[in-house]
Amino acid sequence: MKKQIRNLIIGLVIVAALVGVLLVVMNLPEQQEESSSTASASTTTIKLLELTLDDIETIEVKNTEEYTLVREPNTDNEWIIEDLEGLPKIKNSYAMLALSMCSLSAQKVIAEDVTDLGQYGLAEPVSVVTAVMKDGSRHTIEIGNEAPGGNNYTYVKLPGESTVYVVSTSDVSRMLQVRTDYISTDIFTLSDEGTPSVVNCTLGGTSRTSEIKIEVVDAQTSSGDAYTGYSNYLITSPSKRDTNTTVFDEVSTSVFYTTVSEIVAYHVTDEQIAEYGLDEPYSTLQMTYMDGEETYHLDYRASEMQGDGSFYLMIDDVPVIYRATIGETEYGNNWHNIQYATVASRLFILPYINDLAAVTVETPDGSYRFELTLVDAGTDDEKLNIHYEGKAITEDAFKKFYQVIIGPTSEQLVDPSEELDLTSPLLTFTYEYTDSSKQPDVVSFYKGPVRQVYVAVNGEVEFTTRDAFIDKVYGDIPKVINNEEVITDW
Repeated sequence: MKKQIRNLIIGLVIVAALVGVLLVVMNLPEQQEESSSTASASTTTIKLLELTLDDIETIEVKNTEEYTLVREPNTDNEWIIEDLEGLPKIKNSYAMLALSMCSLSAQKVIAEDVTDLGQYGLAEPVSVVTAVMKDGSRHTIEIGNEAPGGNNYTYVKLPGESTVYVVSTSDVSRMLQVRTDYISTDIFTLSDEGTPSVVNCTLGGTSRTSEIKIEVVDAQTSSGDAYTGYSNYLITSPSKRDTNTTVFDEVSTSVFYTTVSEIVAYHVTDEQIAEYGLDEPYSTLQMTYMDGEETYHLDYRASEMQGDGSFYLMIDDVPVIYRATIGETEYGNNWHNIQYATVASRLFILPYINDLAAVTVETPDGSYRFELTLVDAGTDDEKLNIHYEGKAITEDAFKKFYQVIIGPTSEQLVDPSEELDLTSPLLTFTYEYTDSSKQPDVVSFYKGPVRQVYVAVNGEVEFTTRDAFIDKVYGDIPKVINNEEVITDW
């Protein structure tokens, strides 16, 4: 009995195994009939092209364009397209086409004796590529449509034949390229070594009334400079002024978020440059930056923004017009449209208090001179002594008053053509320095538009501030003189 049960179990196992094999066989792809899933093609490949790279002389491409790759003399695998000479090349783009022509295999025969090649895009092929050998022989592949099903296969055939194959789309992608696919879209050099460091930049173009020049500040040489205590970058033109650190960081970052989406024209003419608004560009940028140990220079000119957020861009000495965009930086300020009033620091002047010998405050009612002496500088006992008409003023009271007088911020940019009445200042601050070789800085306030006053820094008016600041200082003068508490908020 036990033997019969054992034999029955063995028999059932054998039957199950045979059924499993049958199911596998039944689900194998048919080799001669087209299937909606060409990804299930046989692993057996069919050689369509098998050439030796050194024996290829030229490669002829016919798709929406016609061009020829020519081997550069005395090189192993360097190629040129003659009418693209002098333009920046995408690295290895020429050589990769040559290599793809050396070996091409099909994954499957789709159909033989095809009479309707149009259904595969092969009646008028999408691309025809021919390798011309040094011995004069020609080897051609005709490329049709991509196969349906989303499996990244493409129909191809050999010339003069009616058999249709599928090949991996990636194997023939280089054969579909047009000339502009060989032109580099890299508009700056950037490694993976961290954030680049801007050395200087100049922003110009018709969108700006004058160029904005910005330079990095050497912290070791900037002490005592009223314009360099707040920012690592200094605007040197149109006026000497600190940058708004947050804004300039956004602007400089946006340079490296600028990307090219299209080659619009190459070997451009003066007429094309004018057509795309680059003869008198809307915005220009010259920048020097360091990436790691290397120093690079950029020179851009850009058109106005188009409706889709793109703009036309040229790089100095490169006869190519690109379509470019500034990617998502989550910032509101970028190099293409930033203006002086935005990138300039909102604070007018920031003398370092320990570098001052005296601060004089003048109003229509009087003049108030505060003398400053730094004692035991750089030690734990460092102290700032302040005197007004021989009377000691507490350090805490004066520092809060000082915080008030350097605190006004710019509100509106003044039109340089506007005629201003600067005869009777409402308030003037004069900052004298312990370094006698440094000229005093003078900041004066004059009556301006409604609820505004003009601010003149060393005689130059660029911005207004709120007129409430004048009354605030008027009220704080007697408080600081009498060592009373000064409220810094206003």
